[in-house]
Amino acid sequence: MADKACHVFGSATQVGLTQALGRSSRDSQQMDKSQANAIAQAILEPDLKAQEEVRRKRAAHERSLADRRLVAWFSLPGFAIGAAVASFTGHRFTIGVILGGIAGSLIGWAVVWWRRRRVAP
Repeated sequence: MADKACHVFGSATQVGLTQALGRSSRDSQQMDKSQANAIAQAILEPDLKAQEEVRRKRAAHERSLADRRLVAWFSLPGFAIGAAVASFTGHRFTIGVILGGIAGSLIGWAVVWWRRRRVAP
């Protein structure tokens, strides 16, 4: 039964393509190059658009990841500087770490914003 279903599907596809091309099965004419290119483009175009969309999403994700890594490079020293300042001034260590990390991340996001603004036309 599966063989019959596949045969029916293949036959219907062949008949549909033959009708779309305007050729009969008895006709021995060859398809010209412009017709072949038009059919190939019509078949491949949705895939090309999907591939371009995937490429754009990946590039945006990579930029976002690079931005967050840059912010982390500023946040980590901020933690250490905040802890050292809190230790020397007699404040709680945890408060120094938190405030230093926040200050470092704010500086990091400012650098990211500045880089994007500088690169954008």
